Amino acid sequence: MSYRTIITLLVLSVVCFGCAPKLSLRNDVFQGKPLWESTTVFPEDRQKSRDALDLSPEKAPGLYLLVNQVIPENRSDFFTDKRESAKDNSDLIPKRWGEKQRPLPPEIAQLNVTKAYVRSLLASTRPALRRTKALTGTTVLSLDEKLTIDDFKDFGQAMMKTGLSLYQKEEQEVRKKGQEERMDKLWTFLNQRKLTWEGIAYTYFVAYFSDEFVDRTGGTVGRPKLGVKITNETLSGFITVGLESIYDYAMIGTESIKNPVVWEVKNGKEVWQTAGGKKPTLVSVTQMLKGRTVDDCTVKYDYVVEPLTDDTQPGISKRKLELIRLLSGYAGDISGSLSDLIVREFGGIDIGFVILGRVSVGDNDTLAKLVQTIIDITAHRSTEAFVATYLYDITKPAVKARVPKCGNKSSVERLLGACE
Repeated sequence: MSYRTIITLLVLSVVCFGCAPKLSLRNDVFQGKPLWESTTVFPEDRQKSRDALDLSPEKAPGLYLLVNQVIPENRSDFFTDKRESAKDNSDLIPKRWGEKQRPLPPEIAQLNVTKAYVRSLLASTRPALRRTKALTGTTVLSLDEKLTIDDFKDFGQAMMKTGLSLYQKEEQEVRKKGQEERMDKLWTFLNQRKLTWEGIAYTYFVAYFSDEFVDRTGGTVGRPKLGVKITNETLSGFITVGLESIYDYAMIGTESIKNPVVWEVKNGKEVWQTAGGKKPTLVSVTQMLKGRTVDDCTVKYDYVVEPLTDDTQPGISKRKLELIRLLSGYAGDISGSLSDLIVREFGGIDIGFVILGRVSVGDNDTLAKLVQTIIDITAHRSTEAFVATYLYDITKPAVKARVPKCGNKSSVERLLGACE
């Protein structure tokens, strides 16, 4: 190879690197306008807007700590300094850590994908017309992150390392300090029944490695297969379990998110409203926090795990559940497919992860699967959180009651029979 050829290839490499594809959180993940900004379909409830202004750490302990650690610049836009509420959830958080607790490992919290994920979840909890300082002069939270290929690769590797943390080769002192902190938080979850991300992640990854993990909708993730080649299923599994654990940590105890998994009792047995009637692994966490085991009769955990209701009562009914899954599934499928096309169009990318002290490699298909999984879950879960919360308190009048006129109410309320 001539000297001129080598120089030419180097220049082309630099140019290609500079043109690496970037996925916009707003334009690519949420197609320019997240569903919670659609005031035509989901008009703002003024009373809920006023109530939401009082969101405090006590009312959203996990979400508050995540925001405080991952995107502290948005904390003052969403949380007040008040320390009183009708329902105090602060006992979920270990007292000695308080608000200084950093729930996620720093190697995950500092990543751009994590920031985008937490910010999209935070944005979805707010009323559509809530003004924030995050985007001056507008009525929406800024979702202007642009994620690069390296951002997705970094998150994939960090999540896999976290899931395999006991097997990682690290400096002895760093390993010792990290393990002590993780074990302390895990012990607190298991023995004091306090909310920690380590406790949720431990529960989820144990189920994952045992081929028993079930997500909120009944989806299953097969146990990982680790080797020189990273399979798409393994990579997708680690990402799915990791992101689900972060979402559920934010949701538990948060009054502004009303997105419970639901069950009903038939012939003396619990029937879960999920694919295949499978019990979500999330129930193992709430049962632990309630001092029960997963094999005991399920105990209601407000807004997280609840019995199925009918359309005349607040909560999640079968009709609401169908609408939630339709809208959130649509959001996830569209954004995931688009991200897949973008990555495949770029073409020819090899990726490598250092796992268990060895380099495991994947190709462009693997990268596309990594990006698709992250984007799909981000769009799916944040949209699901918004739609479920919006529908939760909508009720259909009793049979003999007068049905109010819809007026300027949303088409969703008309669809649910709450007005005519």
